[in-house]
Amino acid sequence: MKHRTKTLLLTIMCCLFIAPTLIAQDKNVIKADELLAKGVESTNATEKRELIEKAVDLYEKSGMGKELFEIVGDALVAGKDYASAARYYLRGTPEVKKAGYGKIGDAMVADAGESGDDKEVAKLIKGAVSNYRKSENPEAGYKNIGDFYYAMGKGQYDNALEYYIMGKAFEDVKKIADGYIAAGMDTSAAKSYERLNTDEGYNAAGAIHEKIGDYSSAYLAYEKAGNIDGLLRYANRLFATGNIDAGKPQYQKIAALYVAKNDNAGLEKLAEAASKYGQYELSNELYMQINNFNKAEMALVYNDLINFNYEGAVEHATKAEEMSLVAAINSSKATLDVLQKIITEFELIKANEPFVTKQFDDNKNLILSAEDMESYKYYYADYKNKIADLTFSLASNYTKLNNDVIKQVMRTKFSGYGAVRTLLDKNFVKKKEKAAVKTEDTFL
Repeated sequence: MKHRTKTLLLTIMCCLFIAPTLIAQDKNVIKADELLAKGVESTNATEKRELIEKAVDLYEKSGMGKELFEIVGDALVAGKDYASAARYYLRGTPEVKKAGYGKIGDAMVADAGESGDDKEVAKLIKGAVSNYRKSENPEAGYKNIGDFYYAMGKGQYDNALEYYIMGKAFEDVKKIADGYIAAGMDTSAAKSYERLNTDEGYNAAGAIHEKIGDYSSAYLAYEKAGNIDGLLRYANRLFATGNIDAGKPQYQKIAALYVAKNDNAGLEKLAEAASKYGQYELSNELYMQINNFNKAEMALVYNDLINFNYEGAVEHATKAEEMSLVAAINSSKATLDVLQKIITEFELIKANEPFVTKQFDDNKNLILSAEDMESYKYYYADYKNKIADLTFSLASNYTKLNNDVIKQVMRTKFSGYGAVRTLLDKNFVKKKEKAAVKTEDTFL
């Protein structure tokens, strides 16, 4: 009982000693708050400084540490005295200093939103950038400026984009790009994504360029992103449209990317695709890179067959141990000779056809000169019947081939001619009778 009484008395005595100190602290804080408020409101620089320093002294007497400088800085930001606020934030901890710069930047952007003067807006934004640069999260600050300009409408998209890029704000760049797309400004949308200078941005830009038919720009974007699928689509389009000289180096670039990734499966698929487009030498080169010697030899068989080099085809088929193919080549020579003559006739006609001027409109659509096309049509009118007869002869002789490899190579060879694609189906069966053939159907 005596022990409890003693403990209670000690507790009461402690409270009696501590209470006056707490009361004094509270009075110091209250007085400091009053002086700080007066100092912020003062328009006299000397008076302002003196009042604030007195407030600082009282905050220190109350037992506050460097956190007091955040209180002072925040009050000065609220009073729009950003220069003084920065000086007091600097006297705080490193964390207070960095957070303070962010607060000043936010306040300046808010002021810019209230200003109706372009010069003042520019000055405030410049000041905000300077402060954000020294803040704890500069990117968040730049995004804030981007939001400020974005809210002003499409006329300020370029400015908004500039700061979204600085803030690495992909979703906001996408927001601007979507706005451009909605306005029918696809190229501007693609360029917005490219500004990100990231794989994600270049891939998004490439997809837009590809969608609107600007394939060369799509290729450049995909190349920067290292997007193999996008590059392959571009290369395949080159081959499909007959631009072999441009397509081959693209395949070689893609092959280098696969090699860098040690992706043999990708290289094999690329080799198969090269064969599909009749690029058998390229296919051989790719198969050799993955040491698939059998398929490499077969690629050379295809290459010899497409050039009607029977001896070379037999030699490579023998090395590949494809003896049934060797027999088929030997038994098909007479038919292949007929097909070779048809090729020779087609090439002679093509060699003398009139030149047609080609250009692209603003939407990347191919435009052919109407005047040149008249001459082109007039030229082919003289060869209409001959080309039709040669094409139908191709169809009848194709049926005599009894080996799938040979048939595949011949389809690849002849499908490069427009008349063949128009008058025959994919299996080289006639789609039209000769009486129904028009001059346009026989363009090679």
